Amino acid sequence: MTAIKQVTGMVYDDVSKKMKVTTLTVRVTHDIYGSSLSLEDGKTMLQIPLEPIEKMLKKPRR
Repeated sequence: MTAIKQVTGMVYDDVSKKMKVTTLTVRVTHDIYGSSLSLEDGKTMLQIPLEPIEKMLKKPRR
């Protein structure tokens, strides 16, 4: 299962050395291999597996 949402966000532009507003695609994927969160701005994709984050959040605090 994949959920996709277009949002407006800030990204760093290497050419102008400034932050700029752009449209980002946020994709949450759940399949047999696990769950992940992807952020795409048209040319770059950052994918983060969610299992390590879930384990960290479920870990008891001292």
